[in-house]
Amino acid sequence: MAAAAYDVAAFHLKGHAARLNFPELVEKLPMPSSSEAEDIRVAAQQAALQFKTRTSSRISSASGSEGGGNSNSN
Repeated sequence: MAAAAYDVAAFHLKGHAARLNFPELVEKLPMPSSSEAEDIRVAAQQAALQFKTRTSSRISSASGSEGGGNSNSN
């Protein structure tokens, strides 16, 4: 989550020269409406929440698809 927030701020401030954690997601991340610190912070927070939601849904779907238990009949 923090890595996504960093990517938003770094890309906004440094552009394509920024070293990003998730360069493949740069087009999907929220962008600040201005270069004001508050706007960058808000966009970074939105990115972190967006990333958290994606990660949580992947974990939930993965654990739900495992079947839930082992039935070992001996």
